[in-house]
Amino acid sequence: MAAMEQAGFGKAGDGIFTARLDDDGLGWASHITSSGSDGAIEISPKVGVRHEAVHRLVDRLSNRQAGTEPTVSTALGYLMPERSANVIWRFDGDTPLDDQARSLASSIVTHGRPFMLEHASLDSLIVALRDDPWYGPKRIPAALLLLGRADEVRGFLAAELKKIADRTDPRDLAATEFRTFAERFESELLGAHSDPPRSS
Repeated sequence: MAAMEQAGFGKAGDGIFTARLDDDGLGWASHITSSGSDGAIEISPKVGVRHEAVHRLVDRLSNRQAGTEPTVSTALGYLMPERSANVIWRFDGDTPLDDQARSLASSIVTHGRPFMLEHASLDSLIVALRDDPWYGPKRIPAALLLLGRADEVRGFLAAELKKIADRTDPRDLAATEFRTFAERFESELLGAHSDPPRSS
């Protein structure tokens, strides 16, 4: 979409756009499309941050190919005066398409970019990820390690493993995958890292 490029975002995938924030941080925007009952195209945008170094670690330990998903994200509508995930942009022919595209890109810059900048640092990502039960358990230890806080990683992984201690069914893939992730984190990364001694 030309309007997104003019706003400083490059296309990173199908409906996904990114803009460089710093060496490892990318501002991230997604145009989730659906069809209205009248055939119009409706876009419900999301915005967020993708920290490349965090994902490189998580993907490596999870045996995953690199993707384009964000580290943290939210519906753009939550950041707008409406405070609703139901804010959409309709491309139906009643409004010139270029005007709608520019309106969408402008809203991402005006309301989404402050969220991106607020979450650009590893420390701010860790805070946001603590409310994410799905992705936080893997992304938080990666972020902590990048900050050199290896002892916190050990404590965090131990706490997460304790939460799933009674989930022993091998068909519970989420628990099995996290145990493998934690074991690989310990053997491949933590063995070579330790926090510096604290001065008294």
